Amino acid sequence: MSTPSAEKPTSEAPLRPVFRWLPRGSHVILALLIVALGLWGHRETLAFRPPADLVETPIRGYGMMGFDAYMQVIAARILTPQDFLATFTEVLTDGRIEAQFYRPVQNLLIAVDYALWGIEPWGYHLTSLIVFGLTILALYAASARMLGPQALIGPVVAALYFGLHPVILNVLPSPARRSDLLVILFLLLILYVLPLGNRRRPWLRLMAAGFLTLLAAGAKDIGVMALGLVFLHQFFFRFEGGVLRSVWRAWLASIPTAVAAGLYMINRTVVLQGFGGYAPREGVPERTYLEKLNDFGGQAVVDVLCPMIFFDTSVLPDRWGALEVGLVALALIVAAALLVAMMLGLSRLTERRRSGVVLILGLAWLIPPTILLGLMNWYGPWYGAIPAAGLGLLLGALTQTGWSLLAGRWYEKVPGLVQLAVVLAVAALPMRYTPLWTHYTEWGRGTVCLQQTLEDLDRQMATAEFGSSLYVKPVAVYEDPPGHRPEHRPRLRWVATMLVKGVQAYAELKYPHKNPKAIYSHQPLARTPANPNQVQIRVRFSEVPTR
Repeated sequence: MSTPSAEKPTSEAPLRPVFRWLPRGSHVILALLIVALGLWGHRETLAFRPPADLVETPIRGYGMMGFDAYMQVIAARILTPQDFLATFTEVLTDGRIEAQFYRPVQNLLIAVDYALWGIEPWGYHLTSLIVFGLTILALYAASARMLGPQALIGPVVAALYFGLHPVILNVLPSPARRSDLLVILFLLLILYVLPLGNRRRPWLRLMAAGFLTLLAAGAKDIGVMALGLVFLHQFFFRFEGGVLRSVWRAWLASIPTAVAAGLYMINRTVVLQGFGGYAPREGVPERTYLEKLNDFGGQAVVDVLCPMIFFDTSVLPDRWGALEVGLVALALIVAAALLVAMMLGLSRLTERRRSGVVLILGLAWLIPPTILLGLMNWYGPWYGAIPAAGLGLLLGALTQTGWSLLAGRWYEKVPGLVQLAVVLAVAALPMRYTPLWTHYTEWGRGTVCLQQTLEDLDRQMATAEFGSSLYVKPVAVYEDPPGHRPEHRPRLRWVATMLVKGVQAYAELKYPHKNPKAIYSHQPLARTPANPNQVQIRVRFSEVPTR
């Protein structure tokens, strides 16, 4: 007996609407409200006022934060038609960092920012906030479409979890990290446009999914995971006529996405002349793949599932910390998702089977980032945004199934309550310190340090002559000093500001006529006089902490 298609009517009556009192257009109203909440939580990105004890004059918005922000700007800007073509044929930052990445979509958006704003940070942050808002909308829309017209609470939970998650604090203030949001946005749009059931002309939607795959991969390499998501989506949502036939149909549906991903990978390999990625860091021993995966997995669990423990740690077993609590939360949600997915797969109710499919897609979303990104040499806190989006899908589906069970027969209410309890327990850990109601000062104070460095550099460059040497002392990484770290306030580990190559890129952007050359002051080259056709900028070396 074959499993009915996800779009076919069933013999049982559909679940009764739970929110009858909501007006028509409730999805639009709720989605826009969640976007507004998410953007409000990051309002200081555009309207920051530094503490009075650090600086007298107010600063509007965060600075161009991140180690490679200015490096991406100078490499991505389009000044000639050849620059536009080079957007699709050059390495990210054009060799200015010790890594080889290919992200033409990220480059193109940065180039648009430069054309509109120059090097004014406010405009770049505005673009990032717009992308963030669109990503929340896409998560809500994709969840609502896959869960069905009766689903309301599931999409709300999915979008709220991602939109209010504190891990986004590691992405938004740095334009160079926008690629993580872009890849999430395009992957969610793929899930939204894919056909459900036996709709007419499904190939139009499948071709759109292929084009969006190019954009997702062009934003960040991890976007090629769209191929697996498309296959699973089409296998379950268009299941008909047995497993083998459905596998064949899903494979055929995945052809546009596979072609797009294959073309991207071929072009990427040609541009990078190999696989690319991070080069070995000086002074950091090379680790095995297993060691890298272990480090990435542990850090991602902490950042996504348990960024700060908000209860008394004395109630925990000995040697337990954020990692152990996060692993328990992960085990709970994976166990609940697998159990519910199997249970819903046997259900004849379309709404419930839809929730089971979204659970599977949420679980599948978490695997590629752990494996592919985990092969990097080191973990960055911005990597947590991609798993957070997958967990949002998963929690939304769990919430929807739990709510539907509460509206079902009497024997279904207990498992429904259990599912909702798991969602509440897992979501409570990161939501306790969402930026919506928790104030973080690290990016603001880091902006003050960056602003002081750039003002000092500008002051010296204004009068510098060829052959002269300047000296600046940037703060590469801002960390709150002990006096600004009360234990009751959550805090970020550190925020990235500027390294020597960032000084070089900024000086080239603003003072190209002076042919600036930035070097670390401890290097042997700094002991020799500057070239007569250059302005030498000696930069104090600052150690970058590891996680």
